[in-house]
Amino acid sequence: MKAKVIKMISLSVCMSGILPLQSCKKDTPLSKISEQKNISLATSTASSLTSSYVVSTVVGRNSGTNLPSLPYPCYICSDAVGSMYVTLPFSNAIYKVSPHGIYSKYLSYDSPYGIKAGANGSVYFVSRYSNTDGSIDTNAIVKADKNKKITVLPVKEKLTQILDLAIAPDSSIYMADFLNNRIIKFTKQGGTSILAGKKGVRGYADGQGENAHFTYPTYLKFGEDGYLWVVDGGGIDVGQSIRKISKQGKVTTVYRLKPDYKNLHYIETFAVTKRDKDYNLSPYENVFFFVRSFSDGNKVVSNQLFHLSYTNVLTPITGNLPEGYQDGSALQASFNVPTGLTVNPNGIFVADQVNGVIRKITKQ
Repeated sequence: MKAKVIKMISLSVCMSGILPLQSCKKDTPLSKISEQKNISLATSTASSLTSSYVVSTVVGRNSGTNLPSLPYPCYICSDAVGSMYVTLPFSNAIYKVSPHGIYSKYLSYDSPYGIKAGANGSVYFVSRYSNTDGSIDTNAIVKADKNKKITVLPVKEKLTQILDLAIAPDSSIYMADFLNNRIIKFTKQGGTSILAGKKGVRGYADGQGENAHFTYPTYLKFGEDGYLWVVDGGGIDVGQSIRKISKQGKVTTVYRLKPDYKNLHYIETFAVTKRDKDYNLSPYENVFFFVRSFSDGNKVVSNQLFHLSYTNVLTPITGNLPEGYQDGSALQASFNVPTGLTVNPNGIFVADQVNGVIRKITKQ
């Protein structure tokens, strides 16, 4: 199990340091699970696609601001007015970025990872504390108010390998408990509970509460539809999926990558938004997500952005190109480990980690 999961998860610099993995009990054999939710991964070469999107750099090299690159940007989020926050865990910093790419250090803090903007100018983020030997001990969920006053939330569960969090309209905080394969809820009154998943059980199963099973859940977004959306699945024997959870803890699968033992594909990052494939406003939640693919014996690594409609129509937004750095037409643009994605009225913004830049994807 360990080797399979390492290939799927540890390839991103953003997620480094989460291993070694602990052993887990596996649930129902995956061959018996229905594949009805599978959707073919329509990766294609740029020449076979049509797209009216363009990619530009707003922070870093070749940007109009001429500001220097960011060292390994990781997660990114938008606030209500379109400003963005990006975490730099290897620099122990959070930066604030304007829609036009003007940025400055917002806060210094130990190893910030997942981040979301809260109410009244606050931000919430994951901080991963390390032991003196360099191993990850536990995590904390941290709040910085508009005056940058820091509060560590008193979550009554030991947080191990938390990568991301999400905020509901009632200010409840949700956390993806990566190694324990569950989703934790923390209320503004201080209550802690398990929304879905069962500690120590790894697998893939929809259902209610602990009857729903996960395999190393990572990214979280709270949608305007009232559902918590989750990227799940860290092993190639499971295949990655996008799932949503009701407030009552009922888990359903929206999209699932079919397991592929020859060519690895995994969801690098995602954003839930009421935007259709042409970036027009939609009354329903849709999803933009990057797929990172390894082919030819893992010698070729490529990245491709997709749009998944609420009717499960999958549309490529960019070409499926080897990792690199190229702006311009979305069909010709290339990325290098796009670990963060946020959508706001100004466009689709990407934390392009290894390139050290923030990219913007807009309609022509």
